[in-house]
Amino acid sequence: MFNTITVLTLLGSGASAVYDLKTNRIPNLLTLPLILIGLILNTYSRGYLGLKDSFLGMAIITLILLLPFALGGIGAGDVKLLAAIGALNGIWFGIYALLLSSIVGGLIALGLAVYQGQLRLTIFNLASSLFSLRANIFKGKIPQSEDVLITGLKFPYGLAIFLGTLTTYIIR
Repeated sequence: MFNTITVLTLLGSGASAVYDLKTNRIPNLLTLPLILIGLILNTYSRGYLGLKDSFLGMAIITLILLLPFALGGIGAGDVKLLAAIGALNGIWFGIYALLLSSIVGGLIALGLAVYQGQLRLTIFNLASSLFSLRANIFKGKIPQSEDVLITGLKFPYGLAIFLGTLTTYIIR
């Protein structure tokens, strides 16, 4: 069950989560080598098909996260960490890990809002932000990061990524 890629993925995402919790950032020194190692290992083990799956895992995850990144909903380190998970494990694992990380992140945000006594304010801010985004898109305006997805909650997303990735390994 545990192979080199699994160990690298869990160690890399775990270390990123710890670093993110301590500093509120995920450094390139952790994510970029994981991307490169994913591309190399998959090419070595499965040839062209391994390279293709690894590259698509990295690229598709990055493309999916470009809008949330541009709107300020996710940081660059988070994007690169999820891209590394896609490069190491391939496109479908990367998509599952992204989806489960999003669910875990939503649960963390919900718990944080309840704990801080700001659930109603957070829901109101999120709804207002989504209506603003919708209105700007229909007017043909490009929304600015300060116009959308403002909930008032900030937390290190690396933990959600680690837990979502771990969950993906458990259920797949």
